[in-house]
Amino acid sequence: MFKTAVIGLFLSMAFNTASVQADCRGCCSNHKGVVCRNGITECQDGTPLSFKCESKGCNKCGGTNKKNKN
Repeated sequence: MFKTAVIGLFLSMAFNTASVQADCRGCCSNHKGVVCRNGITECQDGTPLSFKCESKGCNKCGGTNKKNKN
């Protein structure tokens, strides 16, 4: 029973991690790639994600994406 629970927990964590690593192919290619910084998915150089990348679900952190810099 315990072994089944541990396996279930492991699989749950694996699937949650996979969903965080959404489709970011082609995003931030001219901005040194996509990163998670302070819980916000953005380009490595600080540029916010494009609308196209946000709409296809690019999210490295699992939180909100940065829309603009203040």
